[in-house]
Amino acid sequence: MRIIPWRSRHLATLFCSLALTMPALAEVAEGTVLSRDNLDSLLGDTFDGHKMADLIPERMAWLIREHGMRLTLEKRSEIRMDPRFEAATQANRSAVSFDPATRSVKGWEAGIPFPDLDPADPHAGDKAAWNIILGQTYGHTIRFPSARYLFIDGNSGLERNQTIEGVRTYMQGRLDDGPTRTADDEMHRTILVFTYPRDVKGIGTFTIRPNDYAEPEKTWAYIKSVRRTRRLSGGAWMDPIGGGDQLNDDWDGWDAEPPKYKSIRLVGKRWMLAAANTQVQFPTDPGDDTFTTVNVKAPPYFMPDAGFRVQPREVYVFEAIAPDAHPYGKKVVYAEADYPGVYMAEYFDRNDAFWKVYWTGRKPVTAPDGFQSVIPVTAHILDFKRMHGTVWVSNPESNPPGWGRQSVTLQKLEQMGR
Repeated sequence: MRIIPWRSRHLATLFCSLALTMPALAEVAEGTVLSRDNLDSLLGDTFDGHKMADLIPERMAWLIREHGMRLTLEKRSEIRMDPRFEAATQANRSAVSFDPATRSVKGWEAGIPFPDLDPADPHAGDKAAWNIILGQTYGHTIRFPSARYLFIDGNSGLERNQTIEGVRTYMQGRLDDGPTRTADDEMHRTILVFTYPRDVKGIGTFTIRPNDYAEPEKTWAYIKSVRRTRRLSGGAWMDPIGGGDQLNDDWDGWDAEPPKYKSIRLVGKRWMLAAANTQVQFPTDPGDDTFTTVNVKAPPYFMPDAGFRVQPREVYVFEAIAPDAHPYGKKVVYAEADYPGVYMAEYFDRNDAFWKVYWTGRKPVTAPDGFQSVIPVTAHILDFKRMHGTVWVSNPESNPPGWGRQSVTLQKLEQMGR
């Protein structure tokens, strides 16, 4: 017979007693609204298999505690990309390579260029950013038929209500049975035109991004008062959109080819709460202010509200150092690990002081041609230096009929502007 020493028996008894007396971690109920009133009391609990404290990055906790952000918990949903997109990703695995000298991608045709990021890889940050730029999940074209563009003072409320029509079509990486690249080697074309109110109606821009990141973007502005277009400088990618808090570079949180930034470092991989399945239909009438994801009628006016349903998502976090001419000093980006898409980003000034936050809601959408996409439906770009926010909401379309590489042109901008 094996004899257990007294000390071992005593410790075993002690551990059993502690296990029986220690309270089990409580599970937070789905549908719970996180707020400044309950956040700290829930951090020691679990939700959907994760400790709450592990799901809330420091800046997110700050937004809830200090600025009244409210989020509604939902369990994680399975979000699958289109089989054609997944097949293209697998087919490219052996062909795609990264050139450290130019920080560029070689051999990519379609899908996610770098589906398997290694945290030990010194170039993993660049690759994570390239995944967002090249492996976009919108389909070949994304259209915002009537996006509400709200300028909000954080202390007094809604100050300007605008609508904008936008469309971006990709000229490479397409999965609509056409060539994956165009002969003139463009990356994508974008049109943005304001449609309300009257003083800005018809003002818009048309932008061509070349595939060669070293070549400046070509941007034209349509000036309705003179019915003419004017060519803008190649630095327009760093300019604000419509005079708001969002830069062109902030399109969906991250919109720059990595070599435009001085360096990009992969910080790591983690879980966080994110609005990955925002099933909301937004009002498009400029007179309708019944938004479920932002309360423009009461403080905190520009903050995300309980209409945001958030779920645990695994994300890559990367830090990017901006070029000297850029308004920002750096960006910290939180992007989905399963497919490219930004959920949150933090923007810092040139003195490394926190400046803005980007918070978005994404939504799986089946396009009219059957393509399964994941697209952004709303975003908050909040400037905490001047307590001002730009919030846009929309019901975007993936691969809309009648829109594509032949229709997104300078002539189309002029037509829409008139």
